[in-house]
Amino acid sequence: MNGTALRKPTARRVVGMVAGIVIIALGIALFKQSHLGNDSISALNMRLAELLGISLGTQNLCTNILFFLLEFWFGRKYIGLGTFVNGICIGYIVTAFYDPIHAHFGDAPSLAVQLAWVISAVLVTALGAGWPCGPWHLDLCVLP
Repeated sequence: MNGTALRKPTARRVVGMVAGIVIIALGIALFKQSHLGNDSISALNMRLAELLGISLGTQNLCTNILFFLLEFWFGRKYIGLGTFVNGICIGYIVTAFYDPIHAHFGDAPSLAVQLAWVISAVLVTALGAGWPCGPWHLDLCVLP
């Protein structure tokens, strides 16, 4: 593990982390809008939220609590501020993006429109995942 992951979070690193999480949440909302699929964990949480009649944020939080217990048991040294910010907030941020997008655009009327949504989702999610590691601020990157 490199020394970057062990440093205490500075304001700059926290802002970069939060920006990355918000951008990824937008990407997940765009994937949901496309109706062409999401990552497996988001899809699980979205479907369970629908079946249980609760919000995605609440469902995601419950699932992440279970995952946190596993991570605490098996990978305690990997738990950091991002674990909590992502685990607690991502579902609520996705909902905050998805609800107005869906209210404004409704369901995609054709496969071409669905493909446009999914292409934008891939680009946005890639930006969010790569955000902390761009050449403009490599010191934010916590990848091995």
